[in-house]
Amino acid sequence: MKKFVYTMLILLLVILLVFPASALSSNVERSHPEYVESGEWFTVEVTFTCPEDETNSIGIADNLEVVDAEIVECSPSTSYARTVFDNPESQSMVECIWAESFDAGTEVTAVYEVIIEGEPMDEFVFEGYVLYYAGSTTGYGGRVQIREDIPETSVKIKPDMSYALGEVNRWLQGEISMSDALSVINAWLS
Repeated sequence: MKKFVYTMLILLLVILLVFPASALSSNVERSHPEYVESGEWFTVEVTFTCPEDETNSIGIADNLEVVDAEIVECSPSTSYARTVFDNPESQSMVECIWAESFDAGTEVTAVYEVIIEGEPMDEFVFEGYVLYYAGSTTGYGGRVQIREDIPETSVKIKPDMSYALGEVNRWLQGEISMSDALSVINAWLS
């Protein structure tokens, strides 16, 4: 039993040495409204914080279920940015690349506006990732490529008053739970 415990401790130590804490924790987040009007533009922001000095060749790719997307601002200025509307999953994609080196703690931000269309309470998922080089002594320029998934988020179509009242009526008739009716009312009030 002691041998097993020692082996596990050594394995944990090796993992921590090979993958520093900065590589294990997420340095990227996406923000946008929880509810939006169907057919209206809204803003999405993805921010990546460089985990160490000389983090370089950063790329953000965000897959979206949207009608249209437009990159508004990237900070610092990107080397390359585009929106793609013909990827195989029938989704749009926003891509931004920074082909330079940054110090630890530098925030790299992509801001874009999108339009979604749908029925009240329809949900649209955003999923993407950040690629960058940092860390080890192998790979591009003596660095290793690291991929961090952007935590998946979603946005819902905001219901109007008549839809919200219809859901309350469905609850009163026992067709849906009170929790479901309240979530629609909350969305309408947001």
